Amino acid sequence: MNDPSVKRNELIAAQGVIAKMENFEFDLRFEVVSYTVSTTIGGNLLEKECRGAALSEDAKVVLSKVKSNQKIYIENIKAKGPDGSIRNLGALSFKVI
Repeated sequence: MNDPSVKRNELIAAQGVIAKMENFEFDLRFEVVSYTVSTTIGGNLLEKECRGAALSEDAKVVLSKVKSNQKIYIENIKAKGPDGSIRNLGALSFKVI
């Protein structure tokens, strides 16, 4: 399966991660509490933790260095549900175009 693509300028302009329930009958709100942004730059794996939905300054620096055809991973996404419990929402990956 191919990773979804994202334009480099859109990636750099991104402010963070949101949890959205699509095609769901109820309006459930989940609050992102943490996640990890990772990619490979110059042969080195860079992983930056983010607390809350907003990108950390370190993650923004990493994203500013990506080039076309690189992959970006948003992993270990954790969100608080309406009942207050924290859930692991998995991971996302994108190919930069």
